[in-house]
Amino acid sequence: MKLKSIYQISSIVLFFFLFISCKTEKQEEWISLFDGKTLKGWVLKEAEGKFYVEDGMIVSVTDENTPNCYLATEEYFSDFILELDFKIESPLNSGVNIRSKVRERDSTLVYINGRMEPEETTFPAGMMVGYQIEIDPSERAWTGGLYEPGGRGWLQNLEGNPEAQQAYKKDDWNHFKIVARGNRIQTWINNVQAINTTDDLFKSGFIGFQMHGVYNEEQAGKKMFWKNIRIKEL
Repeated sequence: MKLKSIYQISSIVLFFFLFISCKTEKQEEWISLFDGKTLKGWVLKEAEGKFYVEDGMIVSVTDENTPNCYLATEEYFSDFILELDFKIESPLNSGVNIRSKVRERDSTLVYINGRMEPEETTFPAGMMVGYQIEIDPSERAWTGGLYEPGGRGWLQNLEGNPEAQQAYKKDDWNHFKIVARGNRIQTWINNVQAINTTDDLFKSGFIGFQMHGVYNEEQAGKKMFWKNIRIKEL
């Protein structure tokens, strides 16, 4: 009986460690979010927009007088490392959304605008809300900063980080690394750290690419390109 009990306990312990090992190995695997051929696993949010696949890339094209639109993953993600390459035609502004959802009801709150000024704003149901990693080719150069669309606005910009402000390559390919772990958000633009901050509001949500609304001829017909999109869950 004693030997049998020892054998049973040993089997349980072995099974436990094998289970943990397999789970850890699975969590540490990189997963491609884009198959290079189709938009399988992706859906449009907030509005209709032109997103399509071309030469192994996700491409979006702006139309004049169209609102913000997002191409988002069907799956939700919580803690992860996300890496991707992107190219944005100037003077477009865009972003990568993480832990995002569609707002379920109208909400009025204090919004921090691009001048870092607070203003009370009402956001209607149906708008995107969550974290957005900014792509900003303007002179202020806040690419990699943390923004909350449809909510509080700017949470962390790149003021005081000139190295990161200079890392973005205008009208060329750039690389994002985004880490979301617990309440900590970290971003890198072309291997230069942009932000390392904390926020507790959003725990999980989809990943998305923003096609910013445009209302002038200068921004109409411009393209955004996305490729090599992969994620490792933590």
